[in-house]
Amino acid sequence: MLKKIIFIIVSILISASFYSCDGRIEGDDDYIFSTYIELKSDSQTYYSNKSLLETGITTIIGTNSSFDSNFPEIQTAKYRFLTSIQYINNDSAFKTTKTGIYRLVQKATDKTNNLDFSLVVLSKSDPTSSLNLVTFGTNNVNEIRLISKSSSECHYLISGTISATLKNSKTNVLLPISGKYSAYITTYL
Repeated sequence: MLKKIIFIIVSILISASFYSCDGRIEGDDDYIFSTYIELKSDSQTYYSNKSLLETGITTIIGTNSSFDSNFPEIQTAKYRFLTSIQYINNDSAFKTTKTGIYRLVQKATDKTNNLDFSLVVLSKSDPTSSLNLVTFGTNNVNEIRLISKSSSECHYLISGTISATLKNSKTNVLLPISGKYSAYITTYL
C-alpha cells in the first residue's frame, strides 16, 4: 500500500514537472496564453482562448507588409464567426502605432489597414451567404504593450473591444455584435 502511495506521489510530481514545461517564450510570462476572443450576439456570450493562426503576408500597408492573425472560429447554433486582426509586421513601422479607434471590416470587401479587425458572419441556415455590415463597425484598441524584444523580433499584446451591426440581406434581420479580444503578435526587426 505504501508503495502505491509513493508511486502516485512520484507520478504527480513528474506530471507537474512536465506541465511546467509548457512552451512559453522566455520573458513573455503568461502573455502568449492571453490570446482570446469573446463575442456577444443574440443575448449569448461566446468565448475562445485558443492561439491565433498567423496566415502570413496578406497585403501591403503603405510600404510595409502585414500579417493576418486569425482568431479561432466560433460556431453557434445559427452562425459561424470568422475574426482576425491585421497588423504591420515591420517593427520600426508598427512601434509607432497608438491606441484608439480602428476599423471593423468585412475581409471580402474592404482594403486592409493596420489594426483593422475583420469580422465575417456566416448563417448556418444558408452557408453560402454572409451577413453584411449595416454601418462601419469599430475596433477600439485599448492597449498595445511591448512584452519582449530579441535581436530579430518583438512581441506585443494588443487588447480591444469591437462593435458592429450586421444584416442578413435575405431576411433583413439585424444582428448586433459586440465583443472584446486580446492578441499576442510578433513583429520583426
